Amino acid sequence: MQTAMQLPWHQLTRTLLLLVIFAVLWWALTDGDSSGWTMGIPAIIAACATSLLLGPPSVRLHPLGLLRFVLYFLKESCWGGVDIARRAFHLDLPMQPVLLPYPLRLPQGPSRTLFVTTMTLLPGTLGAELRGDDVIVHVLAPDMLNELTVLEQRVAGLFAIKLS
Repeated sequence: MQTAMQLPWHQLTRTLLLLVIFAVLWWALTDGDSSGWTMGIPAIIAACATSLLLGPPSVRLHPLGLLRFVLYFLKESCWGGVDIARRAFHLDLPMQPVLLPYPLRLPQGPSRTLFVTTMTLLPGTLGAELRGDDVIVHVLAPDMLNELTVLEQRVAGLFAIKLS
């Protein structure tokens, strides 16, 4: 059995990146509540271990792409929540809930799964159904669909994928 010092650099990097991703997801799911970390840390470690054991070993995450993804996700989570609150309390109620198709450009696999999962965590969007290379998205306003293009680009950068 290899120790941490004997692990190849890419395995160590992948492990650290997964820990960061799962920690950010936990933070988002608990709305940043610090009392959730008691359960969160074991859950993060279990999710990372499961991902390393069951995930494809060929998936490599780009460190700069990860940083851009995390910063984007944190920014969108905060500002998206403010936007949803603004829409909810606006007198004219500028919400127009609608189901719209979004054509996926990411290949099938971990990048597409992360994209669809992350879109659901952002305020105002919900991936409702996968239909081939499209995802049907429930949005609170049609203009929110534009944000998914940016999210898809961030996920592509995380996996070092060139989108067409």
